Amino acid sequence: MRLAKEHCHPRFVLDFLPILKWLPRYNIKQNLINDIIGGLTVGIMHIPQGVFAVVSLMAGSCNLRVSNILESKASNGSLIGDLDDDIRMDTSIAILTSLTLCVGLIQIAMALLRLDFLTALLSDQIITGFTTGAAVHVFTAQLNKILGVALPRRSGAGKLIFVYKDLFSSVIAGYANWFTFAISMATIITLFLVKTYVDPLIRKKCRIPVPYDLFVMIVGTIVSALLNLRERFNVKVIGYIPTGMPTPSLPDVSLFGYVLGDALAIAIVSLVVTVSMGKLFAKKHNYEIDVRQEFYAMGFMEALTSLFPVWPSSTALARTLVYEAAGTKTQLATVFSSALLLAVIFFIGPFVEVLPVCFMSCIIIVALKGMFMQLKNIKILWRMSKSDCAIFVVSFAATVLYDVIEGLMIGVCFAAALLVFAILKRREDENEREKSLRSSRHESGTTLRSIKIIPPESLEKIFNEQQSKDVNVLCAAAPLEVLERLQCVLDTNNTDILTHFYPSIDDALNNIDSRPPAKS
Repeated sequence: MRLAKEHCHPRFVLDFLPILKWLPRYNIKQNLINDIIGGLTVGIMHIPQGVFAVVSLMAGSCNLRVSNILESKASNGSLIGDLDDDIRMDTSIAILTSLTLCVGLIQIAMALLRLDFLTALLSDQIITGFTTGAAVHVFTAQLNKILGVALPRRSGAGKLIFVYKDLFSSVIAGYANWFTFAISMATIITLFLVKTYVDPLIRKKCRIPVPYDLFVMIVGTIVSALLNLRERFNVKVIGYIPTGMPTPSLPDVSLFGYVLGDALAIAIVSLVVTVSMGKLFAKKHNYEIDVRQEFYAMGFMEALTSLFPVWPSSTALARTLVYEAAGTKTQLATVFSSALLLAVIFFIGPFVEVLPVCFMSCIIIVALKGMFMQLKNIKILWRMSKSDCAIFVVSFAATVLYDVIEGLMIGVCFAAALLVFAILKRREDENEREKSLRSSRHESGTTLRSIKIIPPESLEKIFNEQQSKDVNVLCAAAPLEVLERLQCVLDTNNTDILTHFYPSIDDALNNIDSRPPAKS
């Protein structure tokens, strides 16, 4: 009864569809241009695989973008192969749509059962280690495109080793397209230099973001069409784009019994990856996400898209990074991506068929710069906490050496094992301390209320929130260990967090008048 009342409350409707909250307050002047540029840029990258627009209405994260799960493709293939002949006669499309619907229903059920609390296991160190390792996989996946070679699909332990072996073998055998490689390297170097050195200067004089990635794809399409790169230099292009929309059809629920196991695994993997990326970008851009709402968004997206022949989906690291690099501000950018895809499907498909695939890979590689910069955290984490550093390294190494999903699971298990070890160690220390105290007893204890232990990053967030309200926060008499830990945050994030701290209360009071007013 209580759950039913909560779901009927008007506030639940606003939480269930966040677009009803942020769209009326949408700042056209500040956000529209950025969302259009980001939406159109990634919209072109969506063309080879399709559109996932429902999530933009329900998702709470401003930065996440979705795509099909490559791991689910392998699962789907083995699933179809394992079915009996009479079941397989229902065609792989029917099995695919049933699987997608089953994944969506499982994710919705997980949201209704409030299983989002399980994501508390995803610490910052696990997420940064996992996403950095995933960036290595994304980078590797682009190399065959900029070299113009076709590689066999690899999976399992040591996947990247076999991929690089296949890549070098193809190059040595003379299969590489050096013209494709040349234009790819020129594009990567140009994009990197422009975004690193030229763009900061332009932003000081012009508030409108320059769509460099979009320019690359437009110019690439024009040059490819004029010079006929596909025929003259054998450059791989997007190719034929079918027109029209497929006819929607209801999935066959009678197949649920055959796909349930795979659907459960895919549903969990999809949500874990989505929440991991959501937390990463929420921390980076200083906003919060409702994990349970992300469960709802992904679940309903899967359920509705199951009416069409699409794969189960999850967050796309590469496209999310491109969205961010393009300056996207809100989920409205996804609407522009979808609008562009509809235009391609019905009207302008033939005009983008000549876009070289290598240009999209170049954009992704440049966008991965921020992910690789997270490797600098190893030195900082080592100074702050050896266990946190170990979690980061294990998550990163497992993701690189094994595979994306397995790496994340290994990171979670390793962090849980460290937690159990720390609890057991603490109990052992307490027992030793109890023995050493012997006669030193206290008749009673006093509870100190309103004391909360928070990480340094959260303290920085509190300072920023109060400054936005025109409130200056001063701290006094902090222990040396606390200041050293905060100094590590200062080295990592280049913040001025230590300017809020004073040796004593008198020093803080004496410096109130000398501090600049908080920025509102």
